[in-house]
Amino acid sequence: MTDDDAVRRSVETARELLGGVDALVGGAGIVDTIHRARTFPVHTFRRDVDANLVAQFAVAQAAYPALKDAGSSSIVFLSSIAAQDGLPGQVAYAAAKAGILGSTRSLAAEWAGDGIRVNAVAPGLFGSPKVLAMPVSARERQLSSVPLARVATLGEVVGSVLYLLSPAAGYTTGQTLRLDGGAGLTLGGCHR
Repeated sequence: MTDDDAVRRSVETARELLGGVDALVGGAGIVDTIHRARTFPVHTFRRDVDANLVAQFAVAQAAYPALKDAGSSSIVFLSSIAAQDGLPGQVAYAAAKAGILGSTRSLAAEWAGDGIRVNAVAPGLFGSPKVLAMPVSARERQLSSVPLARVATLGEVVGSVLYLLSPAAGYTTGQTLRLDGGAGLTLGGCHR
């Protein structure tokens, strides 16, 4: 059995157990590989892109028939601010998460006529175990460019995803909600 077959079988099992599928969250993401681009092994680059981009597309593609049958459904992919800002030492992760943004817009345009909305959330630093395990000095250095001066909570990330899945976002498709505490703002002066 191929990976694609396993994904399709999982979607069919969910469809049978739940009586249908009207929402999908593509939340695949690994950030374990850190290499400067000039020495980044190509096989590792491919593995990271497969985990962070291809896996999310494969699940959406497998779920498409069930999402279409639902009549009104929603997909939310998890990207990252690295997709727009870059991330030194993590070129594969940043490239894959940028691919999520392109996939989001392409699928939104293709599947809107089937009643499927497709959006993305692009978090910055949030309270994941890896971020919380960072040395305090490294975390503070990264937070120095965040006007809200803190990491996002997991609840804030989940809340953003739930909003995009909900009827309240029923006229929203092809969009990326950047959840970055203001890190993307050009402030020019003192912000604290």
